[in-house]
Amino acid sequence: MFILLLAMAGIGFLMKYVVVTGEVRNVKYGNNVDLELLGLNRHQWGSIHLTISIIFLALLVLHIILHWKCIVSIWKCLFPSLFTRYAVIIFILIVSGLTLISPFFLNPEMVPFEPQYRNRNNMFPSSGHVIQKAPEKESESPAETDRTEKPGPPADSRKQPDETMHEDHHNSEYDEFEVYGNQTLQFVADRYNVPAAVISRDLRIPENLAGERLSRLRKQYAFTMTDVRKSIYEFKRTQSGK
Repeated sequence: MFILLLAMAGIGFLMKYVVVTGEVRNVKYGNNVDLELLGLNRHQWGSIHLTISIIFLALLVLHIILHWKCIVSIWKCLFPSLFTRYAVIIFILIVSGLTLISPFFLNPEMVPFEPQYRNRNNMFPSSGHVIQKAPEKESESPAETDRTEKPGPPADSRKQPDETMHEDHHNSEYDEFEVYGNQTLQFVADRYNVPAAVISRDLRIPENLAGERLSRLRKQYAFTMTDVRKSIYEFKRTQSGK
């Protein structure tokens, strides 16, 4: 029990300070990064923490059974009054039962969610390199300006204002879909009511891999989270007839 207790505390510290939450991870390591330790992510370490807790509770019950006579003797010494003894027992049983069983009957409160970290490039540096701003060219005299014609960008790379606004609008539409590397393709599909086959087709991923996490699939099939969001957006736009 002592070893299990230390293991629960150690995994708790691990989840708090090493495989951190998404917000802390994005600030510290950047976007579209999933943290793993020994091949396990934060959610899998949480499952191990739960398993160890259940084993600990089972051993605790066994410990009480094996030492029942000793516990009863100590209990009688602590509470000589029969009324007080039973009142404390009932109180402990009620609090313990509510603490252990209530999570299976409680429903979470649904509140509006607003992304706090997405698209803030100043908070998520992708590398340690700092992009230096090119020095401004000294202005030429009016006469030199008249004689020299400044070359413009290639015709095929020029974008009209309407096209730029249209692309910005699409980017903002993509950003409303929360997609992260630790989610599976099937989870994203179910969350936004999009067939997994549609996303798999757009990303050129076999449909039988829908249960894999996006971070693993991305390494093999070379897509970005924006591609996933775009697939969701295009499907919903098609369904809505826009």
